[in-house]
Amino acid sequence: MDEQCRFDFGVGYKTCTAFRTFDPCKQLWCSHPDNPYFCKTKKGPPLDGTECSPGKWCFKGHCIWKMSEQPYSQDGSWSSWSKFGSCSRTCGGGVRSRSRSCDNPPPAYGGRHCPGATYEYQVCNAEECPGPYQDFRAQQCSKRNSYYTHQNSKHAWLPYEHHDDAQKCELICQSEGTGDVVFMNQVVHDGTRCSYRDPYSICVRGECVHVGCDKEVGSLKQDDKCGVCGGDNSHCRTVKGTLAKTPKQPGERAGRAWERIQSGSAGFKRVLKMFEIPAGARHLQIEEMEPASHSIAVKNQATGNFILNAKGKEAKSQVFIEMGLEWEYTVEHGKESLKTSGPLHEAISVLVIPQEEEVRSSLMYRYIIHEDLLPMIGNNNVLLEEMDSYEWALKSWSQCSKACGGEKCR
Repeated sequence: MDEQCRFDFGVGYKTCTAFRTFDPCKQLWCSHPDNPYFCKTKKGPPLDGTECSPGKWCFKGHCIWKMSEQPYSQDGSWSSWSKFGSCSRTCGGGVRSRSRSCDNPPPAYGGRHCPGATYEYQVCNAEECPGPYQDFRAQQCSKRNSYYTHQNSKHAWLPYEHHDDAQKCELICQSEGTGDVVFMNQVVHDGTRCSYRDPYSICVRGECVHVGCDKEVGSLKQDDKCGVCGGDNSHCRTVKGTLAKTPKQPGERAGRAWERIQSGSAGFKRVLKMFEIPAGARHLQIEEMEPASHSIAVKNQATGNFILNAKGKEAKSQVFIEMGLEWEYTVEHGKESLKTSGPLHEAISVLVIPQEEEVRSSLMYRYIIHEDLLPMIGNNNVLLEEMDSYEWALKSWSQCSKACGGEKCR
C-alpha cells in the first residue's frame, strides 16, 4: 500500500497509521511522516491483490482470505415475494405488505446488492367507516387521555402535525387545556394519513408512503379542485355567498336561528346561526365583511359538537385540527377569517356569538364543490362559473423560411 500512496500523493507518503478502525480495503488513506495525523485519500480502494493483513488481500473493496483461485464478484438476487399480510385497519383505509429477501443468492465478494425495495404495500379496506367521520390520528391521541400524564396531570389530547416532513409519522399530541405539544415516543399505526394536507398518502413502519387519489401506492394521480380523481375541473362549481343579520331578542319567528352554548361560569351564551356549508365542500373560506365585536363559531352538524369557539371565549388566531382537517383561523384588525382545504366529511353550521345586541353581523363565504353535491342555491348564494384552465399544445413545424440559414416555427 505504501507504493500506492507514493504514486497517489508523492515521495515520502505511506499508509496512514493514525487510526486503524477502518477496513483498509474500503479506501486507501495515506499520510506523510512529517504530519502522520493528517491523512488523505482520493476516495478509491487499494488495488485488488494488495495485502491487507496476514494471509489476506484486498478484493473489490473487501479484505478477504487469499485463495488459490481469485473469486469473482457475485451480485445479489431477490427471492420470491411473500404473500400479502392482513390489513392494518378494518375500514377507513389501511395497508398490507409483502416482502422479499436479497438472498437468492446474496451478494458476495464485492457484488452488488439487489436493486429495488424489500417491501411492497397495498391500500386495503379503503371504504369509509360507518357513522360520523373518525380521525384515526386523533383516536390514537385521545386513547391516552385516561392514563398518560404530562407534568403530573392528565390531559385531553388532540392530534398535532409537525412541520418537519421527517416526523409526519411520529405520534405527536397537543394538550387541549395547556396547548403543550408532546412526542409520544412512538410512530402512528400503519394506515394513518401522513398529513392533513394530503388525503391519501399513509404511514407504514414509521415512513410516509405516497398514494395517489386512485388509492394506488406510488401513483401520481391527483384530485381536481372538487375531488374528481384525474379530473379536469369540468364538474366543479364555486359557490359564494354573503349574509348579514342583526341579532335581536329571539321572538316567535326568529327563535329557530338561535342556539345556546355553555360558557363556563357565565352559564349559557346565545349564538346566532348564519348559514350551513354542505359535506363535500373544498377550499372553504369564511370572512367577516367588516370589523365586529362578535366571534365566529362552527358546529359539526353530524355530532352537534362545536369545533371553533365552543365556549364563547375571546377569539385568538390559531391553526387547529378538527373533523380530520387542518383549519386556519385568523383574527386581524378586528376581522375574523377561517379557511380549510377540505373536503368536509360532514356539513357544518357557521354561527356568530354576539357580544352586543343590535350589532349587525356580516359574513362572506366561498367554496368549491362537485356539481352533484350542490345544495339548493338560496337568495344569499351565487353560483360562479369556474374559470377554464389552459395548457400549451405543440403544433407541427412550419416550412422553413429560406433554403439555408433560415428558421421555422411552431
